[in-house]
Amino acid sequence: MIPGVAAIALAGVALMGFSRGPAEAEEPAAIRAEPVMVDGTVATGPYAPKDECAYLPGFAAFRSALMTAIDARDADQLIALSHPGIELDMDGGAGIDEFRRRLDADDTLWLELAELKELGCASDGGTDAVMPWIAARSGSDHDPDTTFWVTDNSVPLRVSGTDNAPQLAKLDRDLVEMMGGDTKGFRKIATQSGQIGYVKAADLRELGDYRLFMTRGPNGWSIDMFLADG
Repeated sequence: MIPGVAAIALAGVALMGFSRGPAEAEEPAAIRAEPVMVDGTVATGPYAPKDECAYLPGFAAFRSALMTAIDARDADQLIALSHPGIELDMDGGAGIDEFRRRLDADDTLWLELAELKELGCASDGGTDAVMPWIAARSGSDHDPDTTFWVTDNSVPLRVSGTDNAPQLAKLDRDLVEMMGGDTKGFRKIATQSGQIGYVKAADLRELGDYRLFMTRGPNGWSIDMFLADG
């Protein structure tokens, strides 16, 4: 399996990473990675997503079919790309019939899938891949329940949770610690350097949010898991 995946799946990991200064994302040296482009701009920052999956055998065609299915909200196509026993949650929910039922019943799942398109892909360089990239590259010392990923460049960190509040700094793609709940579209957070302020919730993604795990078997690539913590 991809290094770091097991840690992301566990909700009880202790938060350790915010007292020792900025860290760099974990990335195995042997993996060939491409930068991720968002609206024509390269994603930047300590945890900027990368595409480590572009050169995996057969993955380009698989991902193209996956993105086509997501764009069209084509449940039949998405099911065809999934393992019959696809895992859907931490409580035993599984199987393509249950996957179809959830897609039909919960429109937000399609939105979650669409969000993954610009968030990179991590791989062990062989038969495993995961989207988003951060799911395997955040390291093991961040609690997925309280850690958020800044998902854009130059995101304002403000002194209070309003659009016109003074700006403390601009954050590129990095990991931050949640200090408070969603208040009128903002969250109180702490950066890895210890700076505290407010960031728009729309620019943050929970570390334990939805991710796709994919593996390559004798018949090609398939989606083995689509799940989130909690």
